[in-house]
Amino acid sequence: MTYHNNNKFGFTQYFNTDGTCAATPTPPTPPADCNQTIGSGTIGAAYDPTSQMVTITAVIPDGSYAGWGWGSSMTDTEMVIFETGTSAGVSFYDGTGDTAPTEATSGISSCYTTTSTLDGTTYTLTATRPLDCSDVVADSYLIQLDTTLSLITAWSDTSSTLTYHDGDKFGFTQYFNSDGTCAESTPTDDCTQTIGSGTIGAVYDPTSQMVTITAVIPNTSYAGWGWGGSMTDTEMVIFETGSDLGVGYYYGTGDTTPTEEDSTYSSCYTVTSSVSGSTATLTATRPLECDGIVDSYVI
Repeated sequence: MTYHNNNKFGFTQYFNTDGTCAATPTPPTPPADCNQTIGSGTIGAAYDPTSQMVTITAVIPDGSYAGWGWGSSMTDTEMVIFETGTSAGVSFYDGTGDTAPTEATSGISSCYTTTSTLDGTTYTLTATRPLDCSDVVADSYLIQLDTTLSLITAWSDTSSTLTYHDGDKFGFTQYFNSDGTCAESTPTDDCTQTIGSGTIGAVYDPTSQMVTITAVIPNTSYAGWGWGGSMTDTEMVIFETGSDLGVGYYYGTGDTTPTEEDSTYSSCYTVTSSVSGSTATLTATRPLECDGIVDSYVI
């Protein structure tokens, strides 16, 4: 290991308990609904793992309507329409392309439980359904968990009932986690960072409850991983190549050369190293907490 000559950067990482990962500033509680802003209101959906039901909620002004489409376009799409005013309620349509949808005659409405409340000039309307409605309508939309879904929405702020949206529409992606949280896209497995001519990243395995850092770098280079927000009081894992191929452990004390840790730190990690051509792949695997090392980093 030598001075990095400012080849360094900080980053944020959020290890999900299901083994997926996100790069978020200050890990937040993931939102339950992934609400979309539509005109003067919102529309969103949430999965409840206890009841195993999905609820779409539209919060929109009186005099408007909103639509939710289970699909990526208007073609062959199961649509849920939330209307206000004298026709306040929820209805169901079939999208057939870039033409006006037709009211559903398949009986899909019996798959949903709906509510409608008015508070001042704001309506809150909901439509709740199970993941699978095929027992009601054979070709109904199957809501898949833990995968990215491409969906659509449309609305009008000037009509309380379904009418042409005049371009007020968009598509979006939604990922219903099986634990009831939500993201707008599929979480990645590793949050790999690009470093020079290589990569470094870490992934949590919920089965073994271990975290593995993997560095894939040229066999003439080194890479470092720091468990901390700076070089101060930071547990560092150094991946070296060439004749020194292997993993070392250092302690960062500030903007000076870090000091090598004593051998107790190495007992927390299991390491591997291999070389293919001019590329080295090195890993360091550890538990979330290193028993017996009092000041080690707790992941």
